[in-house]
Amino acid sequence: MPARRNQKAAPRRRSQAERYRQAAQLTLEQLDWCIDYMHRIHKPGIGQVLRRNRNAIAKRYRL
Repeated sequence: MPARRNQKAAPRRRSQAERYRQAAQLTLEQLDWCIDYMHRIHKPGIGQVLRRNRNAIAKRYRL
């Protein structure tokens, strides 16, 4: 019986992992918007720091 339970849980875990991946990707896209906004309002220093952080996060999690 436990093997059958694990078989049912595997697709659910993959589905949950995919939702988290999509949420992370959307969050990075929002951060991109914020970075661009900082440049548009003439706050390039803040934009550069945010971009470095964004790139480090994306690299760490390979997004």
